[in-house]
Amino acid sequence: MKLSILIIGILVLNILNASDVRVDKESDLVWQDNKIIIQEDWTSAISYCKELSLGGYQNWRLPEIDELMSISDKNNYSPAIKKYFKYTKNDYYWTITAYTSDISQAWILNFINGSASYDKKSTRYWVRCIR
Repeated sequence: MKLSILIIGILVLNILNASDVRVDKESDLVWQDNKIIIQEDWTSAISYCKELSLGGYQNWRLPEIDELMSISDKNNYSPAIKKYFKYTKNDYYWTITAYTSDISQAWILNFINGSASYDKKSTRYWVRCIR
């Protein structure tokens, strides 16, 4: 029993310390944070996250607007993101959250200053996946 707990502990430690992911300790959400940052339209961004295999995980998804805003830090500027993230483009990132007044649009978050907006789903923005 002690050996299996030790092995599980080592595996969890390795996953949490993987250089391609970050764990937000406030929410326990795991975020993609690797050098490969892609730009896609909304539908392709959803597919990219669903197909992503990173840090020992395969159940990635595009974040909700409130989830993406939770890692934004308006005290930082360009990028306006929590300090423990290494790789962030100073630009807009997609969320899965559709704009309710017009379903052809979805919410995006600007990591230059942390502001949220919405745009057509056909526009190409950066993608950061979550699990």
